[in-house]
Amino acid sequence: MIYPESLRPGDRIAIISPATTVKEEYIDGCVDVLRASGFDPVVMPSAKGPADGTFAASVEARVTDLKDALHDRSVKAILCARGGYGCVHLIPHFNDEEIRANAKWLIGFSDVSALHALWHRAGVASVHGPMAKHLTLLGADDPCTQALLSILTTDAGIDYTTEPHPLDRQGEATGRLLGGNLAVLNGLAATDLDLLTGKDPDGVILFIEDIAEPVYKVERVLTRLYLSGALGRIRGLIVGQFTEYKPDRNHASMEEMISRLLGRYKISGIPVAFGFPVGHTDFNLPLIEGDNVTLTVGKDGVKLQSVPFTESDNSVWKEITLSDAQKMVDEWIRTIGGRYFSELTNMVLLTEETGELARVVARLYGDQVAKEGDLRKGLKEEIADVLWVLTCIANQTGVDLTEAFLESLAKKTRRDKDRFR
Repeated sequence: MIYPESLRPGDRIAIISPATTVKEEYIDGCVDVLRASGFDPVVMPSAKGPADGTFAASVEARVTDLKDALHDRSVKAILCARGGYGCVHLIPHFNDEEIRANAKWLIGFSDVSALHALWHRAGVASVHGPMAKHLTLLGADDPCTQALLSILTTDAGIDYTTEPHPLDRQGEATGRLLGGNLAVLNGLAATDLDLLTGKDPDGVILFIEDIAEPVYKVERVLTRLYLSGALGRIRGLIVGQFTEYKPDRNHASMEEMISRLLGRYKISGIPVAFGFPVGHTDFNLPLIEGDNVTLTVGKDGVKLQSVPFTESDNSVWKEITLSDAQKMVDEWIRTIGGRYFSELTNMVLLTEETGELARVVARLYGDQVAKEGDLRKGLKEEIADVLWVLTCIANQTGVDLTEAFLESLAKKTRRDKDRFR
């Protein structure tokens, strides 16, 4: 996961309207708050229109605003002025490579969940958080705005403690934080943008919220997640704010329905936090999509905290196959490294790494005197470096290392089976 670089005083923040129209006073107020916080806000050309029906601007104009903000090296973050509906129109016009190559914080929630899914597919973290209206009406001193600024300007991540809810299910789990607006994300089901699958090597802490959705529609989506296996895979669940709906004859509240559904389908053994302050409310804590977090639900409250990725998080890889190694290297290149070097460049790097290995072997086992650096680094790291570059070359050239190794072993067996007897 690529975490965009932290912002510094004077950095530029682009303001876009990727979906529904936005009141100009909210954009102007957002500019004032960002400027007062030490940044240089830039209102993109179509953020204030001209409107295209209910949309802030035409699809082409909205795409251009986002693309220009993304590719502008002087822009360090992109704040969406409003959600509504329309972010999905932009998705086909962006590819993972350009988002990774220009990794910067994307900020927003509600319909912006679609763009968070796009950022996540590209392997770039983003912020599910307050937008223009919130910043305008609640100001720079608002705790949620302050939490957003902390995420943007430091590497501290998130560290929240909230009140307990009567329906909470106690427990603790660590995993990748994913989620957002339930209706928007459900609209991306069965695509490579689906954040609701519960699938991730590090496990998933899922958070959900929504507005103006009837109880039965939310139940329908959650039932789909159960039938698909997603609810059985997640490590923890954060039930955010569900607003502007009415209880029905079957359920007194959205939270009660969700609790009963989890019981009906025997989803147990995971922490579940109800009523978490994320969603369409004034108290809308920003969350980092793709972050590694620990969710702790206890009798005295809920704690959600960023935690660093450690070796223990990769314990599943203590024993790996050659195929696993190729997949791991490719995933690292895709989500962190940005791109492969050319085949020729990697061949030069392989020669360099092999030379480093030869130097250490000569000094540790040959006649040369070993230096302190050789003893400290040792063979383990040098062999791993050679294996890494070799795996990169195999991935680039379409070589299946498992197949190649088995074929080589078979060839050597045929050639040498009677040679040394």
